Amino acid sequence: MRRESSKPHRLRRRLLCSAAALSLVPAVLAGYVPTMRDTGLPGPPVEYAEVTVPEGGEYALLAEIGYLRYFFRDDRDVIAVVDTRNGYTWKTGLDVPFNSDVDRAVAGAGNDEEALLKAAVPKEDRLNATYIAMANSLLTAEYYDDARNIALLSSASQKGAQSKLYAAGDGHFLLDAAFSEIDLTVRMHIYLTGTGIRYEIRDEELSGEGLSSLAALLITPFLGASGGTQLIYDRETRSYGDPVRKPMIPGYILMPDGPGALMRFRENSAPFKKYIGSVYGVNHADATFHVSAQLETVPYKEPLMPVYGVAHGDRQAAFVFWADGGMENLELTVSPEGNMTSYNYAYPRFVYNQTVYQVYNRRGDGFTRLYPERNHFDIDATYTFLAGDGSADGLPADYTGMALAYRGHLLQTGRLAERAAAPEMPIHFDFVMSDVKKDIFRYRNMVVTTAGDVDNILRDLAGAGLRGINAGLLGAQKGGITAGKPWKLAFTGSIGTKKDFTDLIGGLAELGCDVYFTQDYSAINSLQMLTGPNMAYHRTSWGVRRYIEYENTSVPISEISFARPEKSVEWLGKQTQDMKKTGAVSVGLDGVSNRLISHYGSRPTTAAEAVRLLRDAVSGLEMAVSAYTPNQYLWDMTDRFINAPVLPTQYVIETDTVPFLQMVLNGTMELYGPYANFSFYTKEDVLRMIDYNVFPSFVLTEKPAYLLADTNSAGFYSTSYDLYRDIIIGIYNDMSAVYGQIADRRWVGRDVLENGVVLNTYGGGTRVVINYTGEPVTVDGREAPPCSAVVWGGDAP
Repeated sequence: MRRESSKPHRLRRRLLCSAAALSLVPAVLAGYVPTMRDTGLPGPPVEYAEVTVPEGGEYALLAEIGYLRYFFRDDRDVIAVVDTRNGYTWKTGLDVPFNSDVDRAVAGAGNDEEALLKAAVPKEDRLNATYIAMANSLLTAEYYDDARNIALLSSASQKGAQSKLYAAGDGHFLLDAAFSEIDLTVRMHIYLTGTGIRYEIRDEELSGEGLSSLAALLITPFLGASGGTQLIYDRETRSYGDPVRKPMIPGYILMPDGPGALMRFRENSAPFKKYIGSVYGVNHADATFHVSAQLETVPYKEPLMPVYGVAHGDRQAAFVFWADGGMENLELTVSPEGNMTSYNYAYPRFVYNQTVYQVYNRRGDGFTRLYPERNHFDIDATYTFLAGDGSADGLPADYTGMALAYRGHLLQTGRLAERAAAPEMPIHFDFVMSDVKKDIFRYRNMVVTTAGDVDNILRDLAGAGLRGINAGLLGAQKGGITAGKPWKLAFTGSIGTKKDFTDLIGGLAELGCDVYFTQDYSAINSLQMLTGPNMAYHRTSWGVRRYIEYENTSVPISEISFARPEKSVEWLGKQTQDMKKTGAVSVGLDGVSNRLISHYGSRPTTAAEAVRLLRDAVSGLEMAVSAYTPNQYLWDMTDRFINAPVLPTQYVIETDTVPFLQMVLNGTMELYGPYANFSFYTKEDVLRMIDYNVFPSFVLTEKPAYLLADTNSAGFYSTSYDLYRDIIIGIYNDMSAVYGQIADRRWVGRDVLENGVVLNTYGGGTRVVINYTGEPVTVDGREAPPCSAVVWGGDAP
């Protein structure tokens, strides 16, 4: 049995400066060695020749809008974008010839030296004809061949496909791509704007027998690619020599993993695996198998938003991609240089079909097939180009500019709204009230916190000076977290009666504390209900199930299902009515906030329909919403973002961690970090919360956490309030000293000055230097002590 230590990791802090500085325990080592959990120093600049037209004579001008000039090369299906702000040229593809065409041209030149010099251009070393077509093309179709393997056809393929671009209006062009090899026709709408390119593919404009085998559509997969190897013609030997590396464009790819991660362009000798992120998470009803397993390990983080970006150089040129249509069926792929192509590149993959394992008996026998019906959706994808240091438009050509550009788009389209900052720094608590455990003949509630305990703890913290307290109650009814009904509140005297909770919520509201109930409306199990009529069904018509492998086999539940969307929103509506009767003005949403599930049984529901159902239900609650790691489709309705990630999954290809998510959401909701009592309260962790502009969060119990060891809540392994009281107060006091000076100011910039030293810039010129190192640093004549956050400067916000 795991027991909670009576001595948590030692944490001591003291303020060294006035309210303008936070100082934590000095580091033991003087030097600071950055890891991928940090943001590294800016990379080298990209060297390029400024141009007004793309190199080569094969491009025709399409349009000149604002500061962007658009050109098109018809034979290779490449759009060149010349940014007149800096003379930088982006190409939607590599713009390289097929090797077979080069070979024919060389052979045709014979001994004519002038013709030979023109014909013997470099050849791609690691790209065959299929991948050269993909690398050039605006559009690539993945499809399933007769053996159920993925094959590729691109709009600029040598054979099996043809495409034609023609004007349809002011800045509006149409690309008609006919993939004749599989009898598939796709019309792509291309809108050229003053800031970038928007692509639209409408479901109604897809046609042909090939739709039945279409797997996915890829848009400009090699836009911004860096690296590659090529073969150079040797005029002396009259042959192509050994492969040589192309000059690596310095820069990186922004990945929406956790808060945000960078993959810097570098030469990799090992064939590292691609990053593939399923936007809004894996939809288990669409997965290959209707049954899946979850180990007691840290899960992968999936993208909460349909975004990625590429930067070239040091704040010189960049673009950010986002999707406004088809997000529920979008995968984002990032491929490192060590793969088969030798390029670093990234692209969106819109999924129409995939293989599933069709089980036909209870023994599990089955066969592989495609979806009975493909996905139907409209694609709406935008690429916005950034240039320079942001002095002209506030959007520097790096990950901060990408975040601010996406934030601006969400604000403009009503998917985010700016909100006034809290006057005093808020703090979040979750209270584990109870969960069920097995007895010899029955299940019983293991109560670790009562309503009275919550009242005592929060009054104690409020008396210690904490303000802006909000608290979620987990497992506050009969059955606890695991077996409690998601459609009602069944109070029990061992935890608290309805009157107890009414008095708790009302009494603490007078102190400015917001106490509310939290429920997972997605994960269901057999202790709660009959799962059959309520669970979501897979594409194969089997119920979606997930087995959880616990080290402790005595836990009550090892198999869960996921509720069909209409049930989740029905329960949400019913249970929140019970919540309101206790005086609760907020609700904690888990499960449905971060898990998108479709349903293919009776009254089927697509992923997009599930999003609409949830949004309709939440918009009608008339309650403040505390959402747990919510996907982007709930952001405009979210008041508190609980458990905001501060670290990515830490794939081996990731080189840096950046607060992209936090910059997007800054000033639109309260963001709370991971539970600080789960090894997130060191000096570096507190500085990271200040750096990332997130507030502290704790999960607590009154009794020791080891009492939960035989429940499904065993993961709450260190929660006793007595152990964390002083740490909570210390972290709050230290962080609020900084918050008080930036609360009403918008976050507009972030710079890494040296390894371990970050400068955040806010509206009005307010600056915060976060010094993660064990040495004092001087910035603009001001000293930041070791392991500290120092605030200075600023006028009106």
